[in-house]
Amino acid sequence: MSGRRQNAVFGILFGYASIAVALARNVLLVPLYLHSIPLAEYGAWLATGGALALMLINDFGLSGVVTQKISACFGAEDFAKLGALAGSAFVIGALMALGLSIISIGFAPLLPGLDTLSEVQRHTIVQCFFIAIAANTVGVIGATAISVIRSLQRAVLAGSILLISDLINIAILLALLFNGKGLYAIAVGLLLRSAVVALAGSVGMWWLCTRSLDVRLSVHWRTVRELLGSSSRFFLSSISMKVQSQANVFFVNTLLGPTSAAMYSLTVRAHETVLMLLGQINTALTPSVTHLFGSGNLPRFRAVLLRLLLALGGITAFAMSLTIILNAGFLRLWVGEFAFAGQRVSIVMGIALFVSSVGYVAYDALLAQGKFQWVSRAFMLTSVLNVLLLVLFLERGLWWAPAITLVTAATWGAYFWRKVSTGIGMSATETRGLVSEFARIIGFSALVIGGFLLLYPMPASWTALVVEGLIGVGTLAGGYLLMSPRIRQIMREEIGITIRAWRPT
Repeated sequence: MSGRRQNAVFGILFGYASIAVALARNVLLVPLYLHSIPLAEYGAWLATGGALALMLINDFGLSGVVTQKISACFGAEDFAKLGALAGSAFVIGALMALGLSIISIGFAPLLPGLDTLSEVQRHTIVQCFFIAIAANTVGVIGATAISVIRSLQRAVLAGSILLISDLINIAILLALLFNGKGLYAIAVGLLLRSAVVALAGSVGMWWLCTRSLDVRLSVHWRTVRELLGSSSRFFLSSISMKVQSQANVFFVNTLLGPTSAAMYSLTVRAHETVLMLLGQINTALTPSVTHLFGSGNLPRFRAVLLRLLLALGGITAFAMSLTIILNAGFLRLWVGEFAFAGQRVSIVMGIALFVSSVGYVAYDALLAQGKFQWVSRAFMLTSVLNVLLLVLFLERGLWWAPAITLVTAATWGAYFWRKVSTGIGMSATETRGLVSEFARIIGFSALVIGGFLLLYPMPASWTALVVEGLIGVGTLAGGYLLMSPRIRQIMREEIGITIRAWRPT
């Protein structure tokens, strides 16, 4: 198996293991959260403390830049520059984390949406906000170290560190919840997870560079300026991405109240979890695709990119269709009917995240090529558009939140694909072929979703929900394979290549 393919496979496997833990934390444990934490307090945390902490603490775009530059250097076998990049990036990340944490603490008095809570609940939200700031601060250091490890095609080491930290998070979270610590359990669990990633990632990066690759870590001011220059172009786009991902719940809380924020968050939780699951594929593939681009094999880079577009598009359509079909029944059995914000919200969010997933393939391609300025420009403008549309239209109905996500995702996704298609020389024939494939997939998915929502009875038990899911899986997968020869071809080739690659040479 080639190093790039092996790294991608292991990256995906460890990513899925971490996602399994995240599912337990973000889905299976929610009934326990709601039993231990008042609904209004939990909704306020989702929309203010947790959301603002994620938006305020940012690595200045450093992780994305580090992944691109070190992967490209490793592909070109430029080990002298690699050591300077890794050492300089780590020092920048540590200093940046300290500075951003100090700035973020000043936002605590400005947390919105707390006026409807009691004094004790407000105090809890603010204290947990400080803990989340500390967690994300330490997380910046850990993210920098993990980016270096992944860029050096060591997916097993990076994945092991993240998986162990997730398991520790779950253990601490459960222990504190059962001891009556309420919302503090979530915040402290995040802090300890980040601490483990930072410590283990830093040691792993040092060992990998100095002992395994015999690369001398160093800090060069010229390299520091280069990283800061590239990161500054990526910083606002990274902030904008977080604004777009967190703005919906934030503005629902501000304009419609914390109870609506909790309902909205729970309704789209399954969609966001599925997108997080699929995002592990992008995360695992990005270093390998960048390594491929850095090696100078541009025809292969182009072929792999178009193949990924169709494969990930089909996988996302399948996953989002199944999510829409099962979401109402799942929420009813999971926490109760009160948590479901309506089929319109669920359907529109599924469409929006499908569009986002297709756009992220182009996003990864631009990052692999180091086109940070294009990425930054698009996300900055669409984040402003996102906030403006939320302010103007959200009070007309909760479903406007995912509808606005759809508009912004379609805008930046179209811009990214325009740039990528021009850069790789994508022909009109190839474009028509891809559009035709997606049209068949989307049309069939809509037909299946409509049939289930209109004709299939609401499941009254977990067994009935599983049966509905299995029928949905069979219907969607069978339909995709029957109507798309290209998808059948990709599946046969990928399965064959993977099986042959794992055979001993």
